[in-house]
Amino acid sequence: MNDRDCMPTPQTHVHEFTGSTMNGAPVGRPDLLHSHRFAGVSGEAIKSGASHVHRLNTRTDFFTSHYHTIDVVTGIAVPVFDENMVQIGHTHGFTGATSVDAAHSHVFKVATLIEDPTGPASDMH
Repeated sequence: MNDRDCMPTPQTHVHEFTGSTMNGAPVGRPDLLHSHRFAGVSGEAIKSGASHVHRLNTRTDFFTSHYHTIDVVTGIAVPVFDENMVQIGHTHGFTGATSVDAAHSHVFKVATLIEDPTGPASDMH
């Protein structure tokens, strides 16, 4: 709800994301070299200049009794086109580093999936 006029705030769109971190391990423990997987749904669109971004906040999977958190803001929207050069949606790239847990962190680079992939093609913009 919008506090000013008690009307529902219009909902924007979200994106699914899935990825893996780069390998990492605590210093001096190459025997613990590993990566993590993560997935989730972004927050709603946040205006950024003429485009928009999304906040992503999730946890990775577990490895030897630990996980990491991820909390980043994506880059701006990147159009996605089909084979006929018709725009069918957009995606967002994001990079970053996980939280430090179990004496190490991991870096990652990922792109979201397109918004509303099952929606009608006529709704694409």
